[in-house]
Amino acid sequence: MLKRRRILVILAIVIGYQLISTIVKSRKEKQRHYDIEKQLEDERSHEHSQTADFHTIEVFPSRSFFGTDVIISGQLAKPPAGGMTGMPYDVVTEFKAVWIGIDGEADIYKLCDIYSDGKLPKPHGQFPVNLPIRRKDVKQEKGIWNYSIRSGHEIARYGGFQLCVYDPAEAGPDGKLGRYVYTGSKLGIDDVHRYGLYMITQLNPDLAGDERSDTLQVLRQKLNNPAIAEIHFLQEDEDITVFPDDVIRHPKFRFTVVGSPLTYAHVVEYGSRFLTDYRILYAPLEVAVDESLFHFTEISPSAFYSHLYAISAQIPSDDSITTPALSAFVFIPSQLGQLHPKEIEVLGDKANEYRLESSKLSRSVSAMEASSRINGPHFVERVREWYPKVLVVDPSRLIHVTDPISGRGRAQSIYSGAVELTHPDWKDPSLSEKKRSWFL
Repeated sequence: MLKRRRILVILAIVIGYQLISTIVKSRKEKQRHYDIEKQLEDERSHEHSQTADFHTIEVFPSRSFFGTDVIISGQLAKPPAGGMTGMPYDVVTEFKAVWIGIDGEADIYKLCDIYSDGKLPKPHGQFPVNLPIRRKDVKQEKGIWNYSIRSGHEIARYGGFQLCVYDPAEAGPDGKLGRYVYTGSKLGIDDVHRYGLYMITQLNPDLAGDERSDTLQVLRQKLNNPAIAEIHFLQEDEDITVFPDDVIRHPKFRFTVVGSPLTYAHVVEYGSRFLTDYRILYAPLEVAVDESLFHFTEISPSAFYSHLYAISAQIPSDDSITTPALSAFVFIPSQLGQLHPKEIEVLGDKANEYRLESSKLSRSVSAMEASSRINGPHFVERVREWYPKVLVVDPSRLIHVTDPISGRGRAQSIYSGAVELTHPDWKDPSLSEKKRSWFL
């Protein structure tokens, strides 16, 4: 009887403790939600939806990647002088602002005031923006002058940031006009290096006229493509002046001298040595790509041990004689055709017997200029020769590539009917158990 009472007392204590803990946790959770709501309400009450120059300032998207721009849009407070009769590149007004880091900060709306007073410490993270808004950036709709500009690449670190915009009509504590005001617009900068593509290419220094202009336009689009982490230019010589200053200053720009026209051997060797285990994109510089490249971030890392992605371009022509050129390749040179780490664990000391040197592939393609579209199928043939188990996929239905140069001689054996990024053989039921252990 006494033993039963002791058990009941212990159970009552345990149940009581759990009830008290639940109540305390519930109160803490309610308090946390209340504090968050109060903080958000404080922030909203300090938001400036407009300044003397701009109305409804918006940032889209709210998350981006290091070195990539986002769109800042809104309405001009007053129409541009002379309306839209001037030249497209005439400056209408200046968008003056600053991105300020907000990670771990309370009362973030106060940071704009602190910055205005010159008291914000430099290590805090502050990246000024002074952008001209030109006539080409402005559109008139029903008497409203809408503008759209790009910013974000100025931010030189990861994390969260808020946009403080300069308002010449805002007065400070001393009555002096001109302050940076809190807009409520925020931007998160993520690290694309974990899963983005590292492009290898080369700029032809002999390009001139419209051809050079068009190529540089495509280059700038690539620099601003959020799926591309870096662009590595493997140039013939040290003349970096062939690149415009804005390209050289871009955080995604990388420059290396290889001393000759770019070959597939350069792509394989450079990727293996300096971009180990990164996803490589090779494409001639004039080939245009878009954000459909993000499909490659969804692929299991395991697939790159057995897959080469050879992408044929869309041809803007009904000419039945013209066949798509193999215009881009995505692969991991240091992993292509190699044993997966899980396989190495199983094989142990015998794994070295199955190791395939990428240098052999490099030597076999050392004379293949990468810019020549006819060499694309030949590169695929060499890959298959040295790595017989590699599956080649042409995901042109998913990945949008536009090539101004049409090609012939596309490898007919390339699997091109897929709307996925893995070869049909990858789904072989007999291999499913083996591959399940590969996924990282």
